[in-house]
Amino acid sequence: NRASVKFKMRPAGSHKLHLHMVDLDTKELVCAWLASVTSDLPSITKVYDVSLPAGVPSSKKLSFSNQWDRARRYRILSSDESVMRPRNETVDIGPRAVGFIRLQFMPIDRVGTTEVVAFVNSEEDQNEEAFLLKLHVAG
Repeated sequence: NRASVKFKMRPAGSHKLHLHMVDLDTKELVCAWLASVTSDLPSITKVYDVSLPAGVPSSKKLSFSNQWDRARRYRILSSDESVMRPRNETVDIGPRAVGFIRLQFMPIDRVGTTEVVAFVNSEEDQNEEAFLLKLHVAG
């Protein structure tokens, strides 16, 4: 038997993951694993200070340059979708062109500063950029 697992951890830290392999015909447990995963955030390429009103959903857009000589499709991910999520999961940008990443911010009731990372990945899901967004919530 051979199994393949793809696990994408967005927040940095340590997590334990229970994995069970079950025979689809007999519904019997074949094997079980406990995986311990530790990850760090990728290198932050840009930092943005974002001002948000407390308790109100908001939208913002970030400019992003395609440094390649061919059109590229980028996949946008959030480190915490309860705070921020991309409006579109993918962004197509022409060769050596500038495009926009549109982000939606969920209502945050607590006044203060919180951080979230926007990951910009290639079509092969390899991280190319990581933007740290410092969200300054004012009442």
